Amino acid sequence: MPKKAESKNLVADAVKDILGMAQTVSAPTDVSEREYGGFRHSEWGYGRDHEEFEADAEIALNPTAFQHGYIHFPGGGARPAEIMVPATSPKSIPSDYDDLDYKDASMMPGKVLNGIDQGLELDLKGNSFGWDKMFKGIVRAVVRQVQTDPANPVPVVKLGSNSYFNKRYSKDISNPTMEIVRWMPMDGE
Repeated sequence: MPKKAESKNLVADAVKDILGMAQTVSAPTDVSEREYGGFRHSEWGYGRDHEEFEADAEIALNPTAFQHGYIHFPGGGARPAEIMVPATSPKSIPSDYDDLDYKDASMMPGKVLNGIDQGLELDLKGNSFGWDKMFKGIVRAVVRQVQTDPANPVPVVKLGSNSYFNKRYSKDISNPTMEIVRWMPMDGE
């Protein structure tokens, strides 16, 4: 069974604050026009072929469109089953949660601001412990930013990673990281 809503749903409360404080909110791009991006095999990448991002790529995240939920990998090459809801809503527990191996998952839509991928819109998704920790850290940073400078609630991040030695598995484990390099307004100007 999933953990109780963390501190009365940290993500939902934070996004509600952002929506309430942001002066203008751009409509999100149609999901079908965005690439999938994520952290896999110790590297950030996007698209079907997991193309690597440029080392200095900066990505603006849209905090009003963060999502969270669950994902299940059925195996056999079948497409994963995702149950994602806006971060302002409580997660819906799947009816078959106890029968299948669902994992917590989250998504942050973003847009590459520089380099050869400039203008690329993507959904950065993940479901690892390290991803969840990073996602919650970004949410907390956005909440602090909105409280001090509500005109600039959009984090611009650089992607990275760190690793640690896992004694149980006797190997290094890589985790995704996002470094916030600056903040910008919702309208991008």
